Amino acid sequence: MAKKQREEPNTSEWMNTYSDLVTLLLCFFVLLFSMSTINAEKWENFVKAFANPGDKTMQVVIDALEDKGDELANPMGESTPAQSDSMPRTDLELPASFDELYEYMKSYAEENGLSESVQVSKGKNTVYIRFKNNLFFDPDSSNIRQAAFPVLDFLGDCLHSVQDEIMTININGHTASVANAEWYAVSDWKLSSERASEIAIYFEENGEVEPTIMRPIGYGKNYPVESNDTTEGREANRRVDMVIVSKNAALSPDDPMYQELVGLFDPGAFPSSASADEILVPQDAFEALAQQTALDAGLDADDLIAAAPDNTPETSPEAEPGGIGVSPEPPAPPDGETTE
Repeated sequence: MAKKQREEPNTSEWMNTYSDLVTLLLCFFVLLFSMSTINAEKWENFVKAFANPGDKTMQVVIDALEDKGDELANPMGESTPAQSDSMPRTDLELPASFDELYEYMKSYAEENGLSESVQVSKGKNTVYIRFKNNLFFDPDSSNIRQAAFPVLDFLGDCLHSVQDEIMTININGHTASVANAEWYAVSDWKLSSERASEIAIYFEENGEVEPTIMRPIGYGKNYPVESNDTTEGREANRRVDMVIVSKNAALSPDDPMYQELVGLFDPGAFPSSASADEILVPQDAFEALAQQTALDAGLDADDLIAAAPDNTPETSPEAEPGGIGVSPEPPAPPDGETTE
C-alpha cells in the first residue's frame, strides 16, 4: 500500500494581505497629494456647507455653482488654455482720441464674443462700460481671473492712449443680495470695493493709466439692476460699471458735480477755527432745520436758535513750533511744592 503523500501548506496567502496594504498606501499618498493642491477658498466654502446640516446655508456653494455655469468643468478656478485663447488681444489700433474710445471697445467686445458679458454705451462726452463679474472674478473673490487679462490689457491700453483727454474714470463695484446673509462670510461692501480697486490697480500697473484720474468705489448690494430672487437677476447685479468722462464735459472746476467726480475736497471752504459739529452741520443748515422744526411743532424758530449751544471755540494759546495750541513751558507749581 502506497504511503499517503503529505499535503504541503499554502504559504502564499500572505501576499493577499500585503497587496491590499500596498494598494491602501498608494491611495493614501494620492489623497495627500490632492489635498496639497486644494483651493483654500473652495475648501472653506465646502466646510461651511456642512457646518449646519439641514439649513439653507448650502447656498454659499450652490449659488456659486448655479451662477458659474460652464466653469464647473474647472472647479479649482484655474484658467485653461481654451479660456485664455477665447479672448485674444485684437489687432485693432488704439484710439487716437476720446471720441474713438466707444467704437474701439464696442468692436473689441463684438469680435471676441463678449457681447453677453460686456455692454458698451455712450453719452455726451461720456463712455459707459458694464462688465459682468464672472468675466473678471470667481464667486466671493476679488482676485482677477487670468482669463480676463486680455480684456483688461486692451482696455488699459485704450485708456492710456487717450488719458490726456479724460477727466475721470469711475470704477463702480456691485454685488448681489443673497439669502441667509447672516451666514455669508463675505462683506458685500468689502468685496465690491476690493474688486473695483483691483481693476484700478491693474490699469495702473499694467496699462500705465494715470492713477489720479481713477476712482474705484464699492457700492455693495445696494444698487441692483435686476431682481435678486432669480439666478439670472443675481448674475446681472454682480457687475463692474465704468464711467469714463471726457475733459470736454460741460463741467467747470468750481462745479460741485466736477468736484464730486474727481474727489476734490477744499478745506478752505470751512473756517479754520470751526468745531467739528459746525463743519458737519453749518450754521445756515442749522437755522433752516430749526425753522422747519419750529414750524412743525408750532414754536418760534428764533427761540430754538437762541437756545442752541454756542459752538465757538474758546481762545487757546498760540501754538509754538512743534506744538498745537500748547505752551512749551509747563505751568509753575503751587508755592511749597516742587516738580521732579
